[in-house]
Order: sequence, then structure tokens, then C-alpha cells
Amino acid sequence: MIRKIKKKLLHFYTNGSIAEDFVASRRAKIAKLRGITRLCFYLHCAAALLCIGLSYLLGAGYSVIYVTVCALISAWFSMFAAGDLMVVKIISCALDAAFSALGFVAGAYFEPRGAFFACGGIMAAMIFAAVAVIISGAAREFLEEYSPIQIRREDYTLLPGSTPETGEAAEKEEEIPPLPPLTSEMRELAKQLRDIICTEQEKDAFSKKNSG
Repeated sequence: MIRKIKKKLLHFYTNGSIAEDFVASRRAKIAKLRGITRLCFYLHCAAALLCIGLSYLLGAGYSVIYVTVCALISAWFSMFAAGDLMVVKIISCALDAAFSALGFVAGAYFEPRGAFFACGGIMAAMIFAAVAVIISGAAREFLEEYSPIQIRREDYTLLPGSTPETGEAAEKEEEIPPLPPLTSEMRELAKQLRDIICTEQEKDAFSKKNSG
């Protein structure tokens, strides 16, 4: 499963300039992953405001203070989770899970139950957003560390009419043109050359015979 995800992340289309097209594809994918992380941060901010507003409207009283503190902590950590530290992303997800559980427990024992259950449900939804941040962060880290030197043939698809190159000057072997057909003059020269060589060989053989 992880291997398939990695292959899908790496795959790109190229017109022959493999290294350049990979870098461009990687840049675009990383930008999308960063966009997912930012979207999850905005969702955390909206969830915090929603929890505070619901607890106030549903008459939570002084409990609004506790809800506000928990919601702001969740949004605050989600802001830092937008960075590169994976441990912060994991802490943000764990906090969302803890605040969600706390909301359901408070709803089971305290009034107004509707406010606490609503906040617990909202924070439970934010767990999925935090997991999305973790996954997008891991995918982004994988792409950033993948060097163009590591590209294999299965990582890209050549567009029709494209010729693969390695980003450096492609070494092209010169094709040896076929020999032109022999003309009558060339055949006559070849015949004369053959007669001369045969004559010289006969003379050498005759001289060796007489010397012996």
C-alpha cells in the first residue's frame, strides 16, 4: 500500500527532459500538499470559533472559558503543525483526540450536555484533519528528499513523440552511413588493383621457387 502511494507521488509525465520535468512535477505536488496543510489549519481555526460560539449559545456558563482554552490550544498547535516537524503534527492530532474525548466525557456528566457533545463531535472531526496533516507532511518530506538521480523508468511516462534524456547532454551515437553502390569506374579500379596484387604475388612465388 505504501509502495503504491509512493509510486503515485513520484509519477510524472515528461517530454524527454526527465530531470527538469520531475523537478517541476515535484514542486507542483509539494505546493498542493502545503495547501492541504494550510486548509487543515483554517479548519482548526473555524472549529475553535464554532466550539466557543456553540458553548456560549447553548448556555455553558463559565464552562465557556474551558472550552475556549481547549479550542485555542488546538488551533495554536495546528498552526505549528503546518511546519516541518513531524512530532508537532502528531502532538496536534493527539490533542484533538484528547479534547474530543474530554468533550464527550463532560457531556455525559455535566450540563448543558448538548454543548459538550457538540464540541466533542467537532474536535473528533478535527482528528481527521490532523491525520491529513500528518500524511501530507510525510508525503512532502518524501518528495523533498527524493533526488532526480534516483528516478527510474517506471517513475515517469513519456509523452507521445518524446525522446528520453537525462537532463545532461544526451549522448547520441553517430550512425555510419551505408556505403554507396559501386559505379562502373570504381569496379574497373578495383579490378585493376586486384590484377596488380595478384601479379605481385605470382612474382614473389616465382622468385622464391627459383631461389630454392
